[in-house]
Amino acid sequence: MAETIRDRAKREAAAGRLDAALSVVSLHIKLRTKDLDAINLLGTLLQDAGRSAESIVHYERLLALAPDRAAFRHNYANALLDAKRPRDAVAQWEQRLATQPDYLLGWIALSVAYLEIDDTARAIDAGRRATAMAPDLAPAAGNLAFALGRAGELDEAITVLQRGVEANPSEHRLRSSLLMLLNYSTRPNDEIHLAHARYGESLGRPSEPARTPRDATRPLRVGVLSGGLADHSVAVPVRDRLRRPPSRRERCSHQRQHPRAT
Repeated sequence: MAETIRDRAKREAAAGRLDAALSVVSLHIKLRTKDLDAINLLGTLLQDAGRSAESIVHYERLLALAPDRAAFRHNYANALLDAKRPRDAVAQWEQRLATQPDYLLGWIALSVAYLEIDDTARAIDAGRRATAMAPDLAPAAGNLAFALGRAGELDEAITVLQRGVEANPSEHRLRSSLLMLLNYSTRPNDEIHLAHARYGESLGRPSEPARTPRDATRPLRVGVLSGGLADHSVAVPVRDRLRRPPSRRERCSHQRQHPRAT
């Protein structure tokens, strides 16, 4: 695909003009019907527009032309997951990983998709495989911690996030996830206070402190919600959604991450 077409489409999309970006790519594909990269870009743009069902049609056409392209199958599976077809998405990633077990994005994605079919054990296994391959990668750490948290393994989830934060000090989503889990843990107050303080330092502004209820039978720690909720440290993953209506893609992703292939 001509680089100018890709650049123009991405520029339009970055400016929030998805319809214009879609028009640019669609017109290009009419002229070059077998431009695989253009079809792939069209699929991702349709997903961004909340039109996953349409993107699936283009990905299926794409895979008919290039069944062995791992990136195309990965994006197809992402579209299936967005379209609330998690079992179909899992089947696509498992198919890819059966022949390419070192495909990192596939393991990261499965650590999300398995949770969608209530298979926490396999989600954790996929997350462990991803972090073993890329121990410093933020999405791998975040997804594994999410699955561990779902299984009630808070201590291990916190350890995973702490390592992830150490490797990615500017990754605020990891820090916010860590604070959320610490609030539900039995970790010492000083550790929770320090995590809040370091989060504030990473943002360049003070973070609200953590507090513990005086009643010893209530171990839940909660942040002090002074000011706007959108400015509180534990609200980072949903901050944008507090200020505007969430897109369909945001509603699907929550804190878990399934990166797109290019």
